[in-house]
This record gives sequence, C-alpha cells and structure tokens, in this order.
Amino acid sequence: MPYRLGIDFGTASVGLACITLDNESTPENIAYHSAHIFQEPVEAATGGGIGSTKASGRGMARRTRRLIDRRASRLHDLAAICELLDIDPQTITPDNGRRLHEARSQATTKPIALDDLARVFFRMSKRRGYAGGFQVK
Repeated sequence: MPYRLGIDFGTASVGLACITLDNESTPENIAYHSAHIFQEPVEAATGGGIGSTKASGRGMARRTRRLIDRRASRLHDLAAICELLDIDPQTITPDNGRRLHEARSQATTKPIALDDLARVFFRMSKRRGYAGGFQVK
C-alpha cells in the first residue's frame, strides 16, 4: 500500500499526517494525523506587543560576559608586557587624557617614553573602537 507522509515543524508546534494513495498515486484517505503545540519560547511582553525570545536574554548575557573577559585578558597581557619592560603599571600616573592624546600623536613621528607608551596601550585596550559620531547630511 503506497502512502505519503507530511511533517511540519513550526516554532512552537509539530504536525504529522500520513495519507494512503491508490495505484495512480492519488490520495485516498488520511491514515494518521497528529499535531502537538508547545508553549511559545518567548518572555512575556511588558507594555503589550510581542515579547523577546528566551535565547536573546541568554545571548546578551553571554556577549557581555565575553566582552568583560576579553577586556580583562587584554589588560592582563599588557601588564605582563610592562613587567617584561621593567615598568610597574601601578606607578604609571593617570592623566586627564590631554597628555595621552599628545603622546599618541608624538608616537607617530618620534619615540616616546615607555610609561607614556604603556599609558597609550592601556587606554586603547580599555576603550576600543570609535566612540564619536558622524553627522550624515
């Protein structure tokens, strides 16, 4: 007896149907059918609308955790490099950022002091990327 099987997987449901066929492969009758509906995988919405998925909250926490771990790893690696260069990271005096920008611009054309270089690298490792904004007209 020939038959045709149909399966449907949705985000919150599974459906199954089995149809018997005659000799010309035309459907005769439904031999079996079943559907199962699961609870929707979303958090309850606050203020109406559709809620966010449960996976999105876990993903956000994972991205934040990885960001913090990468930043800590960069700072730890820089501290190890400073130790190799006989620079104590605790003795590098913080500044208001003015000296830092001058040191970065000077480093492009001439040598700078190792503590200034370490200060530049620590700043770059803490705040990566461009924080300014572009005005598109």
